[in-house]
Amino acid sequence: MYTSVGIGGLSMLVPLYVSEITTKEIRGRILSLQNLALSIGMATGIWIVYGTSLNLSGLTMSWRLPLSLKLVPVLCLVFSTFFFFPFSPRWLLGKNRDQEAMHVLKKLRRTTNDDDVWKEYDEIKQELLFEQEQSIHSYAQLFRYPLRRRLILGIFIQLFQQFTGINSILYYAPAIFKQAGLNSQTSSLLATGINGVVNILATIPVILLIDRLGRRFITISGALLMGIAMITVGVLMSVYGIHEIDSSTNANTLTITSDPAKYTIIALVYVFVAAYAYSWGPCGHDILGFGFGMSEARFMEKSLSKVRVYHLEFSSTFDNALLLNTVDSQIMCYKSKR
Repeated sequence: MYTSVGIGGLSMLVPLYVSEITTKEIRGRILSLQNLALSIGMATGIWIVYGTSLNLSGLTMSWRLPLSLKLVPVLCLVFSTFFFFPFSPRWLLGKNRDQEAMHVLKKLRRTTNDDDVWKEYDEIKQELLFEQEQSIHSYAQLFRYPLRRRLILGIFIQLFQQFTGINSILYYAPAIFKQAGLNSQTSSLLATGINGVVNILATIPVILLIDRLGRRFITISGALLMGIAMITVGVLMSVYGIHEIDSSTNANTLTITSDPAKYTIIALVYVFVAAYAYSWGPCGHDILGFGFGMSEARFMEKSLSKVRVYHLEFSSTFDNALLLNTVDSQIMCYKSKR
């Protein structure tokens, strides 16, 4: 439970904090680094699990060690937050701590041109004065014009990010790779580890190109690639898959009869993950990070959007566990009747 509270808070606060300490010229690229960090974290976790399952099979340390290692990044985060992370200049100015805000701005920008720092200082100050005139202090105000449109946009961006199906692919990758023909647990975990590496590599180009190509083109192209990949996987599994029921466990199993189809399915799963990693993954965080104006409104809108996204993630995680068996059963019954 404590882990969930921490993840929920950080996933909302990190993009907000980053957007307040970076300049608008590089904000998109810096916010994209969050998705890269998430990808590195997931891939690291997958490879640790693969290593412990390979070398500590049958021992309780095979699951105790990965859980214990979670403390390492947590302690690093706590230490770095206390000693290296400054208050954001926007927050300091909002608390009338102007001298501290100027000091932080100079430290962050590391420039000898004081005119640029003063210009940014004045811009933040003017924005805060405007925000105080249009102050938002309750969630109910977000549902009024003109904030309502931005709130709906933020929620739907997060909603469609979940509806891409990425969490189902990442969470149930071992089961999916088993269905594609990698029958052993070690092989499916290895393929899942490679999946994590693909996720990292595909995230890197968007960091360099997001401000040049624009979020709209990136998200549309990524959605098209993901859709084509998943439709093709579904067709191949339906055509070349043989469904059986294990009489002892009553579990559904799928066997792909064609080796080319098997390898194509595995490759298309990687294509799907790569398409998400360069499009909806970083752009979803990026748009929410600076797509909303006023500080109070931005904080509230992001919190509501994140509540919605984690509700959808919770639902999709459990629903897909059922669908992996239910859909297989329905397809098998359909084939037997045909």
